Amino acid sequence: MNSFELKFCPVCSSPLTSTIEGGITRKSCTKPSCEYVHWNNPTPVLAAIAHRKDEVILIQSIGWPKHWYGLITGFHEAGETAEEGVLREVKEETG
Repeated sequence: MNSFELKFCPVCSSPLTSTIEGGITRKSCTKPSCEYVHWNNPTPVLAAIAHRKDEVILIQSIGWPKHWYGLITGFHEAGETAEEGVLREVKEETG
């Protein structure tokens, strides 16, 4: 976490509590209608070129036009290596 610890929601000012989100302990708002989660994502992102035999695996997002495809990408989580992050993203995106 940063050099300071969030105690109150920056959206509604309610207290924050520790919850498990995405398999990681994070701070989230105690007010059910707020739904704020402090993801603590650093700015860096990861991109993977995954392949199987001589084929590259691309993904397609729900909101994209049918002819759009992309690399597997995601946020680099605090405390994980780039290799761990790429493996996590490939698993999350491909099942």
